[in-house]
Amino acid sequence: MTTAQQEDRLKIKDYGLQKSENINHNSRFSAFGGFTLVEVLVAATILATLIGGVILTLNPFAQINKGQDTQRLADLQAVKTAVDLYYSDNKCYPTQLPFGQEWRVNSTVYMKKVPQDPKCNGGSGTCYKYRTDPNPANTCPQWNVVFAQVSKASALTNVCPLSSLSDCTPTGYTSGVWACTLSGAVNCSALKFAASINGGIESISPTPTPTPLPFATPTPTPTPPAGTLVIPLGNSTNANPDIYQLTVMPFYQTVGQGQAVQVLADDSVGNIISIKIVLVSDGDEREFTLSRTGGTAASGTWSGAWQVTDTYTRYGYRITGLDDKGNTYTAVYSANQ
Repeated sequence: MTTAQQEDRLKIKDYGLQKSENINHNSRFSAFGGFTLVEVLVAATILATLIGGVILTLNPFAQINKGQDTQRLADLQAVKTAVDLYYSDNKCYPTQLPFGQEWRVNSTVYMKKVPQDPKCNGGSGTCYKYRTDPNPANTCPQWNVVFAQVSKASALTNVCPLSSLSDCTPTGYTSGVWACTLSGAVNCSALKFAASINGGIESISPTPTPTPLPFATPTPTPTPPAGTLVIPLGNSTNANPDIYQLTVMPFYQTVGQGQAVQVLADDSVGNIISIKIVLVSDGDEREFTLSRTGGTAASGTWSGAWQVTDTYTRYGYRITGLDDKGNTYTAVYSANQ
């Protein structure tokens, strides 16, 4: 065999060995480095299951609702602080609030922008509501309530003190769905007959209720809640105004819940123009102006409601009446738990 033939045979042998190695390499890749269609589908199914489990566990929609509800409660407190500051300056609460806009009175800016519900959407969604005395003749309201609708799926429920008071909520109110803050002594009868809190955004100059509750018309007495205490204060013929009965509903109340009072008074020489009550607790005093909710100015019922902010071991009430003749009279009641 010639030298050339031997070289050709060696080249053929080397080519065969190289081809064999390539075949073995591809075989090993197929066995260990590649995936079949079935394997890919199984892996995708497992991954989708894991992702679905994480989503169900975290529940992002519920987390979003909870975050928005937390913001709503913060907004209510911010608005309450602003309206209380307005009252400090003017001795009246505002008759309306410009939600979503700057709140300025002359040179005083009470809020750079009054917050609005994140889902208000120009009136097509849920919007904050401001309610105060619906009587158009009363341009100096002494109470108000700000409402915000919270998510039904949220854990933030029973966040309105009015929920604990019977017959003290407006049309459209549902306990656990609406949060609220109170300022002043809320006139439950007037609030009940105020405009519905259902619906979208309200105009900056809301239209008064077409048929406001007449102050001289007696209203039905709501069913007193459990724990109601009726306190006789005496009946003095020499006192004008004569404040002769106080009803507290309920007498002992939990912090954060609502408490209402009714005062019966009459006057033999004139008309009562003001009934104020001072709630005395441990080291604290809060004064509220009550609203007449029944009877006449000479003999009627004055009422109010507020949010309990303190745990009491000592209750005290000072009730002062003023009539149009300049007469004043103060009735006092105190008790210990």
